[in-house]
Amino acid sequence: MQPLLARRLRIHDTCGVNNLHGMPGILAGVASAVIAASATEEEYNYSLYTLYPARAPTANSTELSQVNYYTVDVVAGLGRTAGTQALYQLAAIGTTLLIAVVGGSLTGLLMRLPLMDPPTEDGLFDDCHSWEVEADLSGADDAGLSSSRPAVKSNQIAMSEQPPDSAARARQLLPAHFNGAYDTPAST
Repeated sequence: MQPLLARRLRIHDTCGVNNLHGMPGILAGVASAVIAASATEEEYNYSLYTLYPARAPTANSTELSQVNYYTVDVVAGLGRTAGTQALYQLAAIGTTLLIAVVGGSLTGLLMRLPLMDPPTEDGLFDDCHSWEVEADLSGADDAGLSSSRPAVKSNQIAMSEQPPDSAARARQLLPAHFNGAYDTPAST
């Protein structure tokens, strides 16, 4: 889906938000519509009206009186059918997508205003303008592909540069109640 969005709509999803939240959300919404369409009182008993309150019988109906005879948790609903409830579930997906597209489009248009200082074309994916970034440790400098940005000295040591700690050294660093000093031998 991401290559299609990038190619057709020129939308670049750098963090994979569409794949992580968007697609699973749509899948869950469609699944909820299928489940709502197939949910019956025979399957769920009267808890169906707790799961889908709008499917509960209408006020002052004999069906509601019968349900309330067996359970007191059910309040009057709209008397929706399973198919109608499924359509409402699908309408919720459409409403959510509409709000997301309109909100995202307005935000994109707002960010393009000169007042917002939009980035230049060559600065779109370069973090060095806004962040202090690490020097390239992948060997790109050796290959003649060095970056135009200056190297930044970091206070952190890369994981590969740290000497491995032995388990004994790690236990020495722990407080006494964590390093086994107070452990009693197991009785046999």
